[in-house]
Amino acid sequence: TLSIDTGLTPPGQTAPLTIEREVGQRVTSSGALEVAWRALDFGARAAREDAAQAGVAASKAAGRARAVELAWAVRQSYLAADFFAEVARVSEQAVKTARQDVTDAQAAVDAGLGARVDVAAAQSRLAERQAQLAEAQAGVLRAQATLRLLLGQPADAVVVLSDDLSRVAALQPGAPGVAPARPPPAP
Repeated sequence: TLSIDTGLTPPGQTAPLTIEREVGQRVTSSGALEVAWRALDFGARAAREDAAQAGVAASKAAGRARAVELAWAVRQSYLAADFFAEVARVSEQAVKTARQDVTDAQAAVDAGLGARVDVAAAQSRLAERQAQLAEAQAGVLRAQATLRLLLGQPADAVVVLSDDLSRVAALQPGAPGVAPARPPPAP
């Protein structure tokens, strides 16, 4: 007698399964394997592939739209920083002129040729010009901070603006690497 211990314990039994056969006995076994697949999916797979490709295309388009928005914001920040820098430069000249007006008005009062109200008016104009200068300098700082943020630069990085924009103005929209200098159309 041949005894084979399979080492398998069927559910609900405590002893492992053993096979016992007489020597010389012919034993045959058969098994079955079943494999199934859907021969026709009626376009379901193609629809899933198309949907996935559309999702990828939409993602790429959204990325390009974000890049355009970022480029537009960088341009706006650059121009704002340049504008406020020019306003600050002009305001500094206006403050110098207003200081001279205060000095002249005070000299006129000291010489008996002017009124104290002229000195007060000159001091008022000086204060207005100083306020304009402070506002322009704050605008420069805000625009430069925005520009650094958009460009991914550290907060303490120095922003140097070109004082000659003629080369930029000469660029033609549509040239390689040049996008139109206007905002993207609203959806």
